Amino acid sequence: MAHDIIWRTAAPLWSPSLSDDTPKTRLEAPALLRFSEDSFMDDLGALMRDAPAALPDFVARPETWRAPDVGWVADGSASLDLPLKLFQPAQSRYYLVAASLVCRRTGLPDRKVDIARGDAVSMVLRRLVPATDATLDPTDADTFVEFAWIGDRRAGAWTAVTAAQTVLRGEEHLPLFPLSFRQDGVQRALRLGAIPVAGREVYETSGPAGAEPEPLVSVVDDPLIELADPRKAVWADRPGRALALFAETKNSDAVGAGTKMTNEDARELLRYTLLDIADFLGAELPAIWATILAENPGGLNDADQDLYVALGRPVTVAISFREALRRTEGARQSLLDGSSWPAGLPEAVPASMTREQVALAADGLISGAGIDALVFASLDAAPATNTVGNASPLGRAPSAAADAAARTSVDGAFYVVRCVYERPRCAPFVQPLVSAASRPFRLAGFYDADAPVRPVTIRMPENPGISGLGKFAKGVNFVMSDKLRRKVDHLMKASLVDIDEGNIEDAPSEWGIGMICSLSIPIITICAMIVLMIFIQLLNIVFWWLPFLRICLPIPVKK
Repeated sequence: MAHDIIWRTAAPLWSPSLSDDTPKTRLEAPALLRFSEDSFMDDLGALMRDAPAALPDFVARPETWRAPDVGWVADGSASLDLPLKLFQPAQSRYYLVAASLVCRRTGLPDRKVDIARGDAVSMVLRRLVPATDATLDPTDADTFVEFAWIGDRRAGAWTAVTAAQTVLRGEEHLPLFPLSFRQDGVQRALRLGAIPVAGREVYETSGPAGAEPEPLVSVVDDPLIELADPRKAVWADRPGRALALFAETKNSDAVGAGTKMTNEDARELLRYTLLDIADFLGAELPAIWATILAENPGGLNDADQDLYVALGRPVTVAISFREALRRTEGARQSLLDGSSWPAGLPEAVPASMTREQVALAADGLISGAGIDALVFASLDAAPATNTVGNASPLGRAPSAAADAAARTSVDGAFYVVRCVYERPRCAPFVQPLVSAASRPFRLAGFYDADAPVRPVTIRMPENPGISGLGKFAKGVNFVMSDKLRRKVDHLMKASLVDIDEGNIEDAPSEWGIGMICSLSIPIITICAMIVLMIFIQLLNIVFWWLPFLRICLPIPVKK
């Protein structure tokens, strides 16, 4: 008999989760564990081996260097209302996601992950972006939209997720590893994964309005050079860049990545590019998008009318870009689910289209219609709206589809983690199982003012003699101030009782010579000095009589 498979928080946390007034939320969400030692993996292994019931003591809580804090808190605690910030390994903090994959039946037994059959467990990092006309509240799902990271740890972009408990194609999967332990006499497996806090700079700065994007076309007066408006950067980074890549491969003899693109790949990528264009128009130019869906161009201003006409250029002989956008929007969910094109729906990108034809269609839209300039003209003509109180450099606030970093505070964006269980051999009948979201958190920067300070220890030589000091690298100096030297001199005369009780006074001030101990004399200099002294002694033995020798040389003089 088959049983439902579900994600739950780490098994040692079930008991405190069930004791809360609202247990379901914390019971279903993966837990965030916090460690402060470099040996945290060894410490965790010993903990789960000897005392797994103590795992609640390592649940992450809001903290600063002034008030370090960690451990489970009961529901209703003020700590749960504070924003959680995760610090970096350089600040002596390490964070793990902990969850259990179980079957929904009596006892919640662990689900076995059959790696040989292709089963896999992982986790995904999601960014919380404020919804349109809403102020972000990480505890209220109605105020934000989850964005998935499409890419890897080096580069990528944030993409909106239509359904939170789904996985997007190309989304970064972070690994989860198992850790076995015994609880109440039952052998269990904990699923753990490290949160990449050190990747904050990639996650925070990458996206539509990050660094200046590459121009769409290589011309001197390219309008994409002026990208102060983040909405323009959205177009340049996503739909515009995709169209440019297609256009560059219109020649079948072109070199580079385009030569490796098959016809099937080109058609699939073009479908997703059309989805990106639809998302952009719906978020940034809703009047044009509504007109395209209604097929009624009335009521548009001049800039919007020009863009509407330009989108009438053909993708194929029988289908325009406007018609392709409508058909793609009608099959959005099927495309995002990874299933085939719905039966009976005319294809936006026909299966007979070759890669060269796809590239020519994109090139025609860019060069023939100047779609980039027309998009920018429509954005400039759009009415200014400010839904978040922080206007962009051009006086307009970014919309929900613009860069998420532009709509968060200086502390950075909020993130959540979801665990994923995939069975690719059961697809498409079984979709990936995605857990509930973890507690929202921020990623601290490297120089965060609230970050704990990693203790630094510089070991002084145990042997103060020449042999002990000689073990230090050449060029190392020890400098001691006169006051500190007097303190050391006084301590040398104090008893252990006086030191323990703090009865230590400064030594009387007196004149003296400060000391600087240097170990920077090269060994070759010492050897040269020894050789020189030997030769001086030898020359003195041989020529000791020279000072007693009188030599007179005649000098001719005029009488």
